[in-house]
Parts: sequence; C-alpha cells; structure tokens
Amino acid sequence: MNDTTKESPEKRFEVEQGFLAPGHLKAHYPVHRWETRQVSKDCFVSYQGRQYSVPFRFVGQHVRIRITLDHHLEVYADGEQIAAEAVTKGYRTSFITANDFVEECQKEEKSGFLPHIIKRYCRFELLILDEIGYFSLDTISANALFQIISKRYERGSIILTSNKSYIEWGKIFGEEVLATAILDHLFHHATTFNIRGDSYRMREKKRAGIQPTRVDSFQE
Repeated sequence: MNDTTKESPEKRFEVEQGFLAPGHLKAHYPVHRWETRQVSKDCFVSYQGRQYSVPFRFVGQHVRIRITLDHHLEVYADGEQIAAEAVTKGYRTSFITANDFVEECQKEEKSGFLPHIIKRYCRFELLILDEIGYFSLDTISANALFQIISKRYERGSIILTSNKSYIEWGKIFGEEVLATAILDHLFHHATTFNIRGDSYRMREKKRAGIQPTRVDSFQE
C-alpha cells in the first residue's frame, strides 16, 4: 500500500496501464560490461567458473572480455575481437582460424606437445575451424587435424568454413588420400551450406556507399 495514493502497486498499475507507451525492443544505451582476464597457458580465459578458448598466440597476455546483456562473451586484444562465444548453454566451444591452428601445431611439434594439443581440441562440445583453404596446410597440421576429426567423430560437433569446394581439398591438405579420409568422417553427419554473394563486410561497405576496387584479374 502506497502511503500517498493509498493504493496497492497492482491497483495503480491497472489504472495507468492504458496510458503507458510501448518500450523500444532495442536499448539505445550500453547494456554490457567489461572485465580483464589473463590468458592461461592452455589458451583459456575464465569467466564465472567456465573456460573459453582463444588463439594460442595470446597465451600469457591480458585481454578484455565484453559480456553482453544477451549472454554473449567477446574477447578483445589491442582493440581487436579475437573470440566470441555464447555463455547461456554452458557448452564448451573453441574457435580458431586455420592459420592459427597451423602455427600452434608447428610450435607444439617442436616442443613435443602436439599430442596434448590434439587431446585439448577433442574436449570441446563444439570446435570451429575458420578459413580453411586460404593456404595449404603442412604435413604436421594436416595430420593433426585428421586425428582431431577422427577422435571427435560422433562425439563432438565441428564447424568448418572454407572458400574452396570439396574437390579442391586434396590441394589444401597436400594429399588426396588424407583429404578423402577427412571428408569421409565429415560427410556422414554433415550439413553443407553453400553461401554465394557478397560477404557481410562487403555489404556493409556498399551500405556505407563505399564501392570496392575492382580487380580485373580475379578468376573463379
């Protein structure tokens, strides 16, 4: 009971409800917070008792994590976003580019810890490997990826993005037999999305009125 109106909040709300304007679906003010974390030697940052994977080259560095209202966690280093993961479901995920994966495999092979890396990437419920095909994988990283895919087969989900068709994967992995073995594991339960057209970056440039420079020598 309100001392001034002598009404309960419920009663007052019923009276005023018809005069209330609908709220905006999107807030026009910041609805996130920032925190600082140090990347562990296992390439993780911790938040609320869970660990989130970042590229190995940031091991030992302090990074900024941004937690949004819709429960997404983004990791930034020197102003650049290096990881983004959902935190609502509690799934353990790892995102890495093919370039970072190759560098990590080469480094750990020299130090004798490559089996540890393979085991680590098998622990996640979801593994995302981005940008396969922008350059060829060396023998070490190609074989490591095959072992990871083989061990994760029917145990964990994996998302691979590539700018190459499947018939070109033999060139990516340097060996047709290895590429066939990898695709055999993937195709059993895989769903392929063939995306054509401009990238999101290109679309944003066009919306901003910026026309990309044409490269006449480009061939598909």
